[in-house]
Amino acid sequence: MSLSQEEVDIERYVAEARPYILEALQSLGNVSNTCLKSVAEVIVNRAWEDIGYYRTAAAMCQIIAQKEYEQQVHDVIPTHTFRRSVMETCADIFKNHTELREHGINYWIEFIRFLSEIYSQIRSGTRGLRGIYDILFGALDVLTKPPCIAAFDEVELLCSVLRDVGHSLEVDSLDQMNNLIASLRDAFLEPQTEEWARGMLLEILELRASGWKLSPSVAEYYYGGSES
Repeated sequence: MSLSQEEVDIERYVAEARPYILEALQSLGNVSNTCLKSVAEVIVNRAWEDIGYYRTAAAMCQIIAQKEYEQQVHDVIPTHTFRRSVMETCADIFKNHTELREHGINYWIEFIRFLSEIYSQIRSGTRGLRGIYDILFGALDVLTKPPCIAAFDEVELLCSVLRDVGHSLEVDSLDQMNNLIASLRDAFLEPQTEEWARGMLLEILELRASGWKLSPSVAEYYYGGSES
């Protein structure tokens, strides 16, 4: 995987971090653990602060994490500094998700999109970041509760993420998926849940019940065509 200079848009990072970001993307080289930690923090924070940047941020994390793994694969005690810092930064942001949402729902939504994107990208190969799904599960569960369940954009995001990576999440953690589906079911049955939200939640409940692949008739009902 590679990224263009336009995609990285290095000029929008703080000047002090730019050389370390570029070196980490190219070869890691002599980037110190302290600098790698800072690189992880600025990339993750830009993922939610810069609307639409989350895919690029996730790709950058995947590239650097893979290079770090390859560099340390034979180390007796690998440090995993970058990967650990990505997860710690994400965990800290999620810990303060209420404040993040109050700061701006768009920021909260972008953060969850980033979690879903980085989970999807690293799942196929990069080692050491698989624990990111714990944070993603936590964020998705928050979306099933008030006040998120009353906001169309957040319910739509919940359903979109589960359509995209629901099956993979279930494979990685069946217990957490069972708990999340229980939360969806509770939200669906909650009398105060709006009808439009109930319909969206029902789609996901049926999708999961059918093994994350809708039958042609159900797909026709929801999408007007077969679900591949």
